[in-house]
Amino acid sequence: MKERKVSGGIIRRLRYIAFVGAAFFQNNPDLVAWVNSQLPSEAITCLGDGHDGVWNLFNQIGTIEQRTEVLDWYHLIENLYRVGGSLKRLRRAQRQLWQGSTVEAIAEFVGVTSSGSEKFQKYLRKHQSRIPDYQNYQQQGIDIGSGA
Repeated sequence: MKERKVSGGIIRRLRYIAFVGAAFFQNNPDLVAWVNSQLPSEAITCLGDGHDGVWNLFNQIGTIEQRTEVLDWYHLIENLYRVGGSLKRLRRAQRQLWQGSTVEAIAEFVGVTSSGSEKFQKYLRKHQSRIPDYQNYQQQGIDIGSGA
């Protein structure tokens, strides 16, 4: 677990569900059981970063038909800009990702041989099904990320 000291205490990295106001610290089985007992019959949106642990946890929530998984926009763009290189290329890729166009975003980096580019292409392929048309989601009032 990662910890960070801040004024007034320690922030611990924890998984939480923003649903009705319950939180479970380091207790995934009870968290999953509680969420599943609270689920309505309609869809639930699971918003997460790219960490496998988050998606493994989400796989236990509801059914695949109920669950929509969305890669957090803030984390997606944070990873995009870690690639570095041409600012024009990064901005084009960001516009494409904003519209959910992962194939076009990946194409921006074909031929770029840096390890950052290769890592980002792999990240996009892995999470392709979790990258929606963020613009459309935002217009509908659906949360798309944890950052500002």
